[in-house]
Amino acid sequence: MRCSADEDAALCDDRRVGRATGWIGSTWHQLSEVAVPLRYALLGGAAAGVLGGIIGLVIGLHVYAPTAWFAIFEIGLPAALFGFVLGLVVGSLTSLVRDRRRRL
Repeated sequence: MRCSADEDAALCDDRRVGRATGWIGSTWHQLSEVAVPLRYALLGGAAAGVLGGIIGLVIGLHVYAPTAWFAIFEIGLPAALFGFVLGLVVGSLTSLVRDRRRRL
């Protein structure tokens, strides 16, 4: 693939290698450079937090609509914390298993 003269060299290299570009691509690339336990913890916390926030919104709208925004935090934040801790444990176990397999 040829790059034009006015294109950024890093962007051209990313395209040549086939990496995703843009906000999601750069975030995913930065996340891949983080240690495995922390990566799992961040992904687990984000996934559980979003899911908990959506569940909190649905419950809050069903119970009392004017305070539904508070239910997002009331359920979403503990879910995010739980997801972070669970992801940290799973990531640590994954890292431990990988290290043991490399030694064998």
